[in-house]
Amino acid sequence: MARDKGNETTHDQAGTEDLKHKLAAALSGHSHDGDRAGESGSGAGQDGNGSIQPASDDVHGNVLQEIEAATGIEKEEIVDDKALGDDIGVDSLSLVDLSVRLEERFGVELSDDDVNDSTTVRDLVNLVQRKLDAK
Repeated sequence: MARDKGNETTHDQAGTEDLKHKLAAALSGHSHDGDRAGESGSGAGQDGNGSIQPASDDVHGNVLQEIEAATGIEKEEIVDDKALGDDIGVDSLSLVDLSVRLEERFGVELSDDDVNDSTTVRDLVNLVQRKLDAK
């Protein structure tokens, strides 16, 4: 009986973590496009694992929010063609922080090589979108 209870606890903890990630994803999606009539949640769905998949315009906005959080630069000042390093000032430590933030927010795995090869904001948005499309 104690063994079953231990398994239930582990299962409950995993379920709680899963719910936290789903809630964070749901909340982050509403913060970008929630005010746009008829578009709230359009194109968004769930993958086979129940993870919320944001619409591509949500991906762009959410990537900008994470760049803002990692660098302190307001997202309104972040332009797609700006270089992450030279124009925005993303150093190697900030890039690691940004990569972890994006992995957690979108539920994808980003390799160091892929992230390092993303030289512009647009490259990074496209990388995240490709990873989401591959899920």
